[in-house]
Amino acid sequence: MVHFVRAYRPYALAAERVTSVPATVLLAQAALASGWGTRAPGFNFFGIRALGTEPAEIRQLLEARRVLLRPDASFPDVVSVSRRPDGRYAYVVRDWFRRFGSPADAFIAHGATLLRSPRYRAALGGGDPYALARTIAAGTPAAAASYSQALTEAMRAIDGVSAGHDRRKAVIDLGGRPHYEEAAAKPPGGPQCPSFVGDPTLDAVARGKIRLAARGTRPYPAPVVSEGPAVAKVQGVLRDVFGYAVETNGQFGPMTGRAVADFKAKRRISPADPVVGPKTIAALNRECPRQTTTIDDWLGTPLTGWASPLTTSSVRVHTSGTSAFDSLAAALARCTSSEARVVISGWDFYDNTLLRPGLSVGAAITGAATRGATVRALLAHTPVIDILGHHLRGPGPDNTYQVAWFNKLPNGRAIHDKLVLHHVLPGRLLPAMGPVQLGMHHQKAWVVYDGARLVAWIGGIDINPNRTTEGGRAVDSVLHDVQAELEGPAAVGVYELLRARWNTHPDSPPGSQLPALRPSSQGSGTQRARIVTTFGDPTRFAGLGPSGTAGRRLPPYPFAPSGSKSYRDLVFHCLAKARTFVYLEDQYLVDEEVGRRLAAAMPNLKALIIVVAHTDAVNGELHQAWERRRRVLGHLAPFADKVAVLTGKRFIHSKTWIFDDTVAVVGSANVNRRGYQHDSEAGVAFGDLAGYAEVRALRGRLWSELLGPAAPPVSAPAERSLALWKRPPASAGVVPYDPNAGKDAAPVDTRVSWLFSKEEFWDIVDPGCP
Repeated sequence: MVHFVRAYRPYALAAERVTSVPATVLLAQAALASGWGTRAPGFNFFGIRALGTEPAEIRQLLEARRVLLRPDASFPDVVSVSRRPDGRYAYVVRDWFRRFGSPADAFIAHGATLLRSPRYRAALGGGDPYALARTIAAGTPAAAASYSQALTEAMRAIDGVSAGHDRRKAVIDLGGRPHYEEAAAKPPGGPQCPSFVGDPTLDAVARGKIRLAARGTRPYPAPVVSEGPAVAKVQGVLRDVFGYAVETNGQFGPMTGRAVADFKAKRRISPADPVVGPKTIAALNRECPRQTTTIDDWLGTPLTGWASPLTTSSVRVHTSGTSAFDSLAAALARCTSSEARVVISGWDFYDNTLLRPGLSVGAAITGAATRGATVRALLAHTPVIDILGHHLRGPGPDNTYQVAWFNKLPNGRAIHDKLVLHHVLPGRLLPAMGPVQLGMHHQKAWVVYDGARLVAWIGGIDINPNRTTEGGRAVDSVLHDVQAELEGPAAVGVYELLRARWNTHPDSPPGSQLPALRPSSQGSGTQRARIVTTFGDPTRFAGLGPSGTAGRRLPPYPFAPSGSKSYRDLVFHCLAKARTFVYLEDQYLVDEEVGRRLAAAMPNLKALIIVVAHTDAVNGELHQAWERRRRVLGHLAPFADKVAVLTGKRFIHSKTWIFDDTVAVVGSANVNRRGYQHDSEAGVAFGDLAGYAEVRALRGRLWSELLGPAAPPVSAPAERSLALWKRPPASAGVVPYDPNAGKDAAPVDTRVSWLFSKEEFWDIVDPGCP
């Protein structure tokens, strides 16, 4: 048991970071299902089944026992069948089970299964692992009581071993070698690894003033530090950059010692003992920043328009509204003084959206405002264009009530924002209407500053009840969506973007200006990140307006005088750099220029996987979606063997790109002309400095949600999953997309088809701004 806990607890902790399922619960279930690790072929600790149609590298044929009602059930191989006294049939069979590339993959896959189940959602959010265990046991067959007891006892045993392991003070002895560090190397000029920069303890290690080692290590030739943030940072780099199975608990224990000793031995640092001194930190410094250069080649390209600087920040991605809203609730609760600020930019906003059970966003923001926080909101104004009694476009969110709601808050102000591109409509018989609003602000960003800590969120999630199951909403009705949570300079970039919009807006109330942040709010992290945007060119068409008085044409945006296409530029740059695979989730997929860019990238790629919303679900807005998608996908026809296109059983609302498991883009811009040229959009492009921690974890979570139990291990090369995506199992949340399975109801909206040509109508529904 002790060996099992020590060997596999780091992997369970890694799964906890990805899935939020407590490591103790995962370990206990694994222990009971695998006989404390004695029956876990292919690292399958949980008996996870596989389909015979799945790729050979992720399945294995193993002996199993089944009890069924009939004697003629089908399995890959039936060893024996015998009738039991109760009339049922006992089978001994060989059946398909999942094979995992590592223990971490197995723990993550099982954790993701628990996370997806509505049955466990309340227990998962309660923070009590033992309550979660009781809920899991209640869902098992008749032996629930005995299983509950066994699971609880296993968890207590694991907690005891874990606590004792963390407190161990013994020093690892490697072949009797003395426990002193190599002679001090020439000072490398301070830490260069992004995770190390600014840490005074690691700077002292680099200069030979102190060493990192386990308690009990001789303080020669320099004093020893055995715990604290510096130890945790070294553990994180050893784990994420160099692949060692260590915990980032800030305690220099045996696992950390073994990793350090192995790292030194492979680099011939003598003696290869479990001590971090100048030469060891110098080697970590030399090798860790290589990842920075790689990511900067992707993200450091020149961009057109407004983009934040490329910075080292912290990026955590939420693949559900439930998760994103919970983190927003925590941040709002920290707003307890007049130093706090809350800024919301949204396509729509519903104050009755539940952030947590029993807590609405309206109540959370009102509480922050009552405690002194400054609250600002920029909410989209969606036009209703009336032509001879016909609405040319659907009304969309009105936001009139929401703007009034914010303006009633203490310290609250809101703008119903129509400072966007206006057009003079085409049409041979159209009466003179003057400029009409066709552009829209579509940025979905939130910023919370509590006076010391700044957090920002950016992506596709609106503060809308349809993003969460809270309040009893069925899972199938919840939109599939993604939102990135940022800290550090990237969060400052989001704040500065919204601050620029608010402070330069002609409708900004007097005295409501947002101040700059104090430098202390700017932190760091383990991702390189950059905020990118779309703004329409204010010098085109009828310019910006109307706003304020008399529909006057307004000056360009001060922060984007010629508009911004940095979002599009960054995506196209990453497409050109990709050499393995591209994964895209998108609501629309109707921009033919993106189709051409994808086709140009295909000779370099092994796989392209695209997941879109069902065409008929978006045609109420687009009217020509079947035809426009056929045009986009037509460019990919020569590469059909390397392309999988699917549609979600749930509504796909996310706008997410992943390139080569190296860079991800999460934002609000759909693959349409509005998103990349005309409207206002915002997103974050990021890559991991420490291995592929968040980018690859994001792909793993998304694929687990869409493919279900058939999802391949996140460690498996993504491009090898193409066959699975082309033929997903019936249990998956996606089905293959057939671009010829439907047709548009009419070439254009039948109510005004006599007034516009098909292409003129498309320029209104999905206008570009080349």
